[in-house]
Amino acid sequence: MPPLTVKDPQSLRELVGKDLGVTEWFRATQDRIEQFAEATEDRQWIHVDHARASMNRFNTRIAHGLLTLPLIQDAVRLS
Repeated sequence: MPPLTVKDPQSLRELVGKDLGVTEWFRATQDRIEQFAEATEDRQWIHVDHARASMNRFNTRIAHGLLTLPLIQDAVRLS
């Protein structure tokens, strides 16, 4: 499926609720999350502390938003 090109940020509203394409699964392993934490110096407990993070509503550690955001780059491109 070719990349979707979006003319401007406002036109993103037209895509709400629509399938933007399907890609292979990408595993955000804890090792990758910890490497990202070190590289960005964002070692917040929700990302790296298993015991403390197990008490949140997801019962696990959460990947950084800035780690997951670039994963959509192959599906959507801004022109």
